[in-house]
Amino acid sequence: MSSKQFTEERGARITKPHRANLNRRHFLLGMVAISATAIIPAAISCSASPIHDVHNQLTDYDFATLMAVQNHLFPTTKDAPGAKELNAATYYSWTLMDTEKDPEVVQKMRDGLKWIEEEAQKLFQKSFVKLSPTQKEEALRSLEKEGYGESWISLTLTNLFEALLSDPIYGANTNQTGWKWLDHTPGLPRPTVENTYKNKIAW
Repeated sequence: MSSKQFTEERGARITKPHRANLNRRHFLLGMVAISATAIIPAAISCSASPIHDVHNQLTDYDFATLMAVQNHLFPTTKDAPGAKELNAATYYSWTLMDTEKDPEVVQKMRDGLKWIEEEAQKLFQKSFVKLSPTQKEEALRSLEKEGYGESWISLTLTNLFEALLSDPIYGANTNQTGWKWLDHTPGLPRPTVENTYKNKIAW
């Protein structure tokens, strides 16, 4: 289930005449216009593509599952960055620390990683990270049939969009990778160290 496949069917309600010609970049350019003002930035201090959760919010097992899900939903291609380049997994784990976020949403973000693992085990008797791309697609589609599963996948995609659009000062969208790919010019003034979102929350 690529980001384009899933969001066309479940997320953006794109009108049918445009679907045949829509690619991932064009879709996300539209999402910038729709949702950029609603993005809540997150403060992240980390290196690219960590192999464990630097914020200690997730076990290594759950963090690996998260990366596998994100890389499937938003894969790297020859001409586009993916979840890995955006530091999306670390961004996701940081949002679990946000004291201003709805506790029920935070819990769902945690539980979803266990739900998709349970789905993979039920369908294939394997961990999600060990599934083939086709099997990952099937596991996600199966989980999507449940309301709670669809809600979690939607949250995960929203979080990916936030990582894509975030100012690099927060750690995601490293080297403005997402902005450059989208040809996106951020609004001004951009955040500084003194007025970043991290100053509003407890570290």
